Amino acid sequence: MNLLIENYKKRFINDILEIIKKEDFYTDFKRVHYINESNLNNKIIRSELTLELIDYIKKLKLGNDSLISMVGKVKREDEIDNIHLSVFHQLEFIMIKEDIDIYNMIDKIKNILEKSIEKQIIIKDIKKGFEYSLLENHNTVDFLVKLNDGTLSELGALSIIDNNIINCPQSKVVVFGFGIERLIQAKYNISNIIKLDPNYIERFDSIDSIDSNNKIQMNIILDKKRENDFLQILSDTNIRSRILNVKKEENRLIIDLHPSVALEKILEIERVLKKQQ
Repeated sequence: MNLLIENYKKRFINDILEIIKKEDFYTDFKRVHYINESNLNNKIIRSELTLELIDYIKKLKLGNDSLISMVGKVKREDEIDNIHLSVFHQLEFIMIKEDIDIYNMIDKIKNILEKSIEKQIIIKDIKKGFEYSLLENHNTVDFLVKLNDGTLSELGALSIIDNNIINCPQSKVVVFGFGIERLIQAKYNISNIIKLDPNYIERFDSIDSIDSNNKIQMNIILDKKRENDFLQILSDTNIRSRILNVKKEENRLIIDLHPSVALEKILEIERVLKKQQ
């Protein structure tokens, strides 16, 4: 377990990429391009890697029959909750091809995930629940796994995107991505990787510059008393130095935080506030 904690990202990504090679995932494409963290200057960007990197991808001019593989540190734009990690590592693929067999691709990805985490994968059509009729009516499917407690955890998703976005009007463009930490948690039955990895946040804290696009947004609904309590708790928990901006809208505080703020610490603050209600 210590080895997992110390080397989980590198080890797990390497394992997955090896499985992908054995599944002949790359042989369907004439051109394969890799975008790694150094290409991204080690910045934390939005979890929608493809949309965030459209300009970069367009410059590659890969054209039809291409596969782009990306690994990056990402952050969620959604409200923070007790299910999702606020910052994590993501592996994403963009497939550009005229004749992609979507169902075959979904089966390949399912096999890759099942071999990676050694558990059965459930495929869910976002629009139609668990009916496996997907792409005639909708363009996104989720890959889920049932955890030990019976709950379903989303590991990744596959989507068909607008082919004009990357200047390939004659091709289908399919994007698939998954969170590395989610896969690790599923494989090793870990409920919260932050609790087991004392260096988890430090992995995201080596950022030289912070800008308005490099943040986590936290929304909390407060009355006046709880607003004062919350600001006091922030001071007491040494998180104030991580606050980039605080904006108030009616009875809601919108707080922009540095990505290195641990989800567990944020949830601790929310638990304290709930007890004070």
